[in-house]
Amino acid sequence: MEMDVEIDLPDFRISSAAGDSDVAVVAFSGVGLKFDGMPVEEFRNSLNQIRQNGRAASVIFVIDKKRKWYNDGVMAPMVEQINAIIDRLGARRTVTLGNSMGGFGAIVFARRLRHCRQAIAFCPQSSIDPAVAPFETRWPEWRSGIRTWQVSDAAREFDPAVAYDIYFGKEDKRDVRHAQRFAQAAAANVRVNVISGCSHDVARHLREAGKLDGVLQSLIWGEGPPPPV
Repeated sequence: MEMDVEIDLPDFRISSAAGDSDVAVVAFSGVGLKFDGMPVEEFRNSLNQIRQNGRAASVIFVIDKKRKWYNDGVMAPMVEQINAIIDRLGARRTVTLGNSMGGFGAIVFARRLRHCRQAIAFCPQSSIDPAVAPFETRWPEWRSGIRTWQVSDAAREFDPAVAYDIYFGKEDKRDVRHAQRFAQAAAANVRVNVISGCSHDVARHLREAGKLDGVLQSLIWGEGPPPPV
């Protein structure tokens, strides 16, 4: 998958690859880094493989370089840029996707993006704001730098027009707390799945079990409920 850089600023980077269908997947990166210091474009291999009737979805990768969980003023310009790309690609169905911080992004951006009907999030934080989720103590080097909160609680960001599929590992106690917060706020359009045998590595766990691509195939293309995990 050859990506074209759409915009590359000090705070964020967005790249895209046009498919040959009217589906666009907006994939948000987590905090992990490649060797060059740029956050990893996760799910790239899976998105390059899954098809419907031989047709591929367009892909938009979004990187929050400073790991602000889309706060400190970066969300609004990101939304503007992503929606412009969605329009240019001619998408009629948009799906958000992400892992950890990227999963948080998949949830909070879903209601802000054009034609978004599905959000897929692996191990997302419901919040990293100490006032909202004091039990979340990971990534202090990034969380401590956030000055202004535009999105402090993903559990308050659900849109009834979007289907949300959220996956957590049962062995990570903090992630289970986030799962509980999402479940308490959830409606019929929100499915929270807690999976045994893994922790903050659900996507890798599903990949190694040969199930990740099946989940993404079903949800991205709107083919019905994903296979059991």
